[in-house]
Amino acid sequence: MAEVDLKLPELIPEMARYQTNPMSIDTFALYCLVDCISELPAILEASNSEMNEIVETYKHGPQDDRVQCRIETVFGSMKEVIQHHLATCDEEKVDPHYFLVVADAEWEEKGIIAVNLDSGDPEEGGDARLKPDLFWMKIEESGLLLVNLQIANTDWYEAKENYEVVEEEPWTGETFADGAPTKKPKTDFYIGFYAVQAIDSDEIIQKVQPGPFQPPEDYCCRFEGHLERRGDLVEQATSLHRQRCLVNPYLQKDMMFVAESEDYAEKGLLMCHIPKGETKRVACVIHTLVPEFCMIAHGSKKWSDL
Repeated sequence: MAEVDLKLPELIPEMARYQTNPMSIDTFALYCLVDCISELPAILEASNSEMNEIVETYKHGPQDDRVQCRIETVFGSMKEVIQHHLATCDEEKVDPHYFLVVADAEWEEKGIIAVNLDSGDPEEGGDARLKPDLFWMKIEESGLLLVNLQIANTDWYEAKENYEVVEEEPWTGETFADGAPTKKPKTDFYIGFYAVQAIDSDEIIQKVQPGPFQPPEDYCCRFEGHLERRGDLVEQATSLHRQRCLVNPYLQKDMMFVAESEDYAEKGLLMCHIPKGETKRVACVIHTLVPEFCMIAHGSKKWSDL
């Protein structure tokens, strides 16, 4: 197969006209850089799968797929895709900022490309905002991630940090003493969860782990221990967390989560900042819990803004 041309323009001045537009819930376009037209139904089903699962779970009723392919054409380069997108996005009523591109015939294994046509820092202003960017990601996570970007549940750089698929050395199967794989998670750290005895450890991780259908060895969320109901639960968790950090160097040391009630899905979790000695109750929502934790841990969001 010939190499696919993924080169991006340095800037996209046309995106300036969208910077002051109010948020709108538009469909996302999908384009092809390889001949996969016959597989489009399966590609679209995969890219919409997590979004449709949420619709089904919360009984929102039938909805159109958020990712759609409006033109069954194999484009010659990413720049050609961008030209077409800019020329048609208003008429087609698709999101002007974000779209998906199939760039490998083995899309089930290799994934799909998420594209952002104005990825620059909004605070920089001017042309600095008009820089395009892209990254490879798992196709089943793509549609829902674009929705979260569109409604500002996450930002581009946090999404790229958490969802980008990169080539890495294969995991040997070794684990740390706490059972975590000895490979660095995509978030750069594992996130520790602690809970009272009545809470099932596997169940809580399934409720908080973004992309829960990926292999468990790729999870960034780790259940690190049960707590006794007597005494201060946060104090117990802090002591246990410090012990776990001694055996797992990838465990985020300064922050953790505590579930002190079996009704954590309704009542929320305690996000704990150990150096500050502070806790904040946060909603147990799979698509915001980990991204907010990561933004605070990486310094792109203040603890006080939570």
